[in-house]
Amino acid sequence: MQVDKSQFKVGSLDSLMELMDIFSKIDTLVESSCRKNEKMYFEMCKELKKNPNLVLEVSTSRRGGSKKVSVEEYIQGFKWDSGRFQVDKSLKVLGAKIQGAQRASDERLKKLLDEQNDIKNHLNSLMKKESPSFLVKDLGDVIYESQISKTLFVNTHGSSMLTSVLVAVNKNKIEQFRG
Repeated sequence: MQVDKSQFKVGSLDSLMELMDIFSKIDTLVESSCRKNEKMYFEMCKELKKNPNLVLEVSTSRRGGSKKVSVEEYIQGFKWDSGRFQVDKSLKVLGAKIQGAQRASDERLKKLLDEQNDIKNHLNSLMKKESPSFLVKDLGDVIYESQISKTLFVNTHGSSMLTSVLVAVNKNKIEQFRG
């Protein structure tokens, strides 16, 4: 992997020293972000019981075209994206663009994770509703007088002496008492 460093716009020694500090901070931020994203990916694969197959989506054109490549392929075939990160700009500007691109990626990932968590929470609430246990299931949608024969209920409308009570017993428990 070769990058022609002579193309980059360089300033004075003082500006290079300042850039060294800036880029060391950017390097730390980008690396920690990548490690965090990698960790989340492997945890997600473990949770979904899938083999990890980490691929990167690499932009192929300014028009939004992209392709997926493995990490190894990306590193071995790395080419500077001069369309996105113009080398005629100052290194400070390039660093800010790189940091901005990383922030945008983090925000997209955070949005996707928030959507995934919303879906998980919704699924959990649906599973509780569909649960075979009547302890957590809302029976209001299933059992009321208009859906079940009126002979099974005592009409209690207007009565202060009578009330209808529904008792739900697990089918297995009924079999135990019969045996």
